[in-house]
Amino acid sequence: MKKLLLTLFLSTMCLVTSNAEETEWEGKCYIQFQGEVLVDNEICKMSSGDMPIDDKDNFNVQALKDVLCDDNTSGCAYFFYAQQDKLLGKYFWEASFNVSKEINKAQYYIRPMDIDLYFIPGYDGSGVCFMKDDSKFCFEY
Repeated sequence: MKKLLLTLFLSTMCLVTSNAEETEWEGKCYIQFQGEVLVDNEICKMSSGDMPIDDKDNFNVQALKDVLCDDNTSGCAYFFYAQQDKLLGKYFWEASFNVSKEINKAQYYIRPMDIDLYFIPGYDGSGVCFMKDDSKFCFEY
């Protein structure tokens, strides 16, 4: 019950704090889901109403990578939402992911997660990875 209330509270906080103007950019992202690498440091479209995230306790970032559908037509994509929330002085991280490139809504929620720097060889910019077990969602900003 406590986890359910905490999840509802964190989700509400995210909605309340996401009234800022949406910022969009392109950068590399990485998606590994249950051990399978789906996007390997490729250019993705990112967006957030919480930029710059370095200055935020609570933020949500979306990363989207357009890919070919299984029948080689366009219109498919992998995407994830990475979210950080701070509650009572403690940070919480989670990600939601569409799992199937043919689906346009998040189907899989991973929480709690850990974070680490997103290291891209030859790149000096900022990036972060949201990780749990054999799943990893990374984006640069």
